Amino acid sequence: MAAAQSSGGTIATMTRPALRVAVLVASIAALLAPALWQAARGETRVRHLRTESPSRLPLLEITRGAPDPRRPAALLVHGFQCNKSMMVPLARRLAGAGIDVYAVDLPGHGASHERFSEERAEAAVREALESISAARGVASEGLALVGHSYGANVLARVAGERRGNTRLVMIGPGYAGGLSPTTGNLLVLTAERDYPYITAFARDMLRDATAGAIVAPGQAIGAPDRGDARAWRVVPGENHLSLLLSDTVSTEVLTWIAGALARTSAPDAAPHVALALAVLAIVGAGVLSTLAASARTCARAAPPADDAVATLASRTAICVAAVAIAAPIARFAPPLAFLRLLEGGQIASLIVVAGLLANGAHLVIWRRTPVPTVPQLARAVPLALGAFALHYGAAALGLDGELYHVSLADAPPERPAAAVLLSLALLPFFALVQGLSSDPRGGPGARARWRRIVGAACAVAALYGAIAVALPLLGPLAGRFGLSILTIGAFCAVVGALLGRASRNPAVGVMFSAMTTAWAIAVGFVRY
Repeated sequence: MAAAQSSGGTIATMTRPALRVAVLVASIAALLAPALWQAARGETRVRHLRTESPSRLPLLEITRGAPDPRRPAALLVHGFQCNKSMMVPLARRLAGAGIDVYAVDLPGHGASHERFSEERAEAAVREALESISAARGVASEGLALVGHSYGANVLARVAGERRGNTRLVMIGPGYAGGLSPTTGNLLVLTAERDYPYITAFARDMLRDATAGAIVAPGQAIGAPDRGDARAWRVVPGENHLSLLLSDTVSTEVLTWIAGALARTSAPDAAPHVALALAVLAIVGAGVLSTLAASARTCARAAPPADDAVATLASRTAICVAAVAIAAPIARFAPPLAFLRLLEGGQIASLIVVAGLLANGAHLVIWRRTPVPTVPQLARAVPLALGAFALHYGAAALGLDGELYHVSLADAPPERPAAAVLLSLALLPFFALVQGLSSDPRGGPGARARWRRIVGAACAVAALYGAIAVALPLLGPLAGRFGLSILTIGAFCAVVGALLGRASRNPAVGVMFSAMTTAWAIAVGFVRY
């Protein structure tokens, strides 16, 4: 008890029963606020389905209320190295306007248990169309088709076999043939900052569908009522992936497949409220985690690091140098390639190798290692698991619940296994981050402690800045996707430091940061 009473003023203050209960109630309310708000607004309903066939094809059904066969319906197909959760932001906007939306996982992607091949991908789309049309009691030709990237390529071949007034939207399309001038209404959307080959694919697609009548963006021919409308539009300011998050794209898609709904639907001002509530949910989870950490009587503090042994500047320099050495290793010989996370494996390898190198340097130079001891890690496991569950719940409640569910709970078993392996591999790196971000208790005075806190913040910024510089060296995809992983890692470092300080056990923050970042990497990159 004496040790608990000697902790920082914030934690000591929260031990007052009335204030502690008030903070607890407020944190729970913050965590549940997004879910309550969505329920009050009658948010879109998401169901996870599988077809009755032997392939058990995974589908998402996104509707506003119960599905209604009288409403327009659309099938969304994701791109290569993605999954159906990538289409959820667009699906939500369409469902909110009155369209029943379905999204499918292609074989080898997401929750599908089949191996990938182009033939299986086409068969999966046909199976999805048959299953949806049977459930709704309508002809499959009545379903609009929306594809992104490789998904557009698959839809082009399937659509070429169909008859009737087909409505097609190809977003940043890949294309290897299949369309003809007899294809139904076709809208092609490309991004201003898309890959050059996507523009070439779009041109080839429209050449086949219009017999050469459309050769450049901005052109349009035909009439929707006749089923021969064709248009090519460029979305300004977007790239290949951000097309799926663009309000312009959702409006274009809605207008193309259900113009009457587009004219009568009002713009939704709710995203700003949703974002604020999402941040509130994450904050609530962080406070709950800190309260739980401070209440743990079994988490005893390890003695604070002796800064006379290794100065903050020297440790930061070693960490930055380790990142510089790890970058070419992760680029040309990623040790975690066996996890088959593609660019995610390179990013994880960079973090792992940098952590191991920096810890090794500390051990050799100062005969000490910042890695927590085994007993500390063992004591930290329950609390770190609890913190991880709280933040996962905050993300599911406050951000995009079906995206997180699809990525983890509805995934093949090897993906959670990859997250476990990654979390173990990332422990050394986040032990370094924890050591840089933790300020020692006591000290010569408040001014010195503030200098130490500012210095630790600068040290962590330098370390993550070095990683941000190294990520593009792994390749353009790793550089772009890696920034989101880096943001998650930086967030975890802050929350991990708070947890470690509240529990007075640095292993708690290490475990939480490693698990959360590993989960983000493992579910963010599709496995083959």
